[in-house]
Amino acid sequence: NGTNTLAGGALVGDKAHYSYGVAVENGKTFNMYGGNIIGFEGSSRDPSRAINVKAGTFNLYGGMIAHNYAKVYGAVKVNSTGKFTMNGGKITENKVEYETSMPYGGSGVYVAGGEFTMNGGEITKNAAEETYGGGIYCSPTSKVAINGGIISGNTATVMDGFTSVDGGDGIYLSGKREGAYLNISDSTAIKDEILLSEEGYVTFTKALQSSLTFGVESPKDGRIIAKGTGEYP
Repeated sequence: NGTNTLAGGALVGDKAHYSYGVAVENGKTFNMYGGNIIGFEGSSRDPSRAINVKAGTFNLYGGMIAHNYAKVYGAVKVNSTGKFTMNGGKITENKVEYETSMPYGGSGVYVAGGEFTMNGGEITKNAAEETYGGGIYCSPTSKVAINGGIISGNTATVMDGFTSVDGGDGIYLSGKREGAYLNISDSTAIKDEILLSEEGYVTFTKALQSSLTFGVESPKDGRIIAKGTGEYP
């Protein structure tokens, strides 16, 4: 029927190159209600990761995606024809490190032009070292909506000369092209910094419920970092 389910047990990776815990493709659906996807490791040439949403739908309701390591992208990659909805579960303690030829971060979730909607669950304690997006990396063509859950305790650092500076601990938006968005309806979900690059900005679909921390690369006068839309009480 085109649908696969993980409700318990564990998918445990090794150092075999170009291996995925789960590859979602050909319009299929993967539902994760429980269990663990852990220990997948890859190099820059062979970028293994826990879940690769190539051309299908991944729904996360429970379980844990943890302790995965990559030089390229993060634990979950959402490609341009992929869709990832997070309603529960944990994406935690994953790591991505800078690679000169392919500087892509997003230790928790790397959204490469696809759709990512977070309604619940936790993206916590992920680390992007010498690259961007500890929790989530949004490419300029991505469609990302944060409606709930928790994004907290993630870290991202990049080198500015000989100095280490923040690289968007929580969310890094690398730009914004027509049709793309980073929408936030629940500001209480985001405890970490949001870093904006180029002309990217956040859209609030509901009034702010708590303060947020923003960073802006190459700031200039008149730079827009946020807009509002919808109805406000």
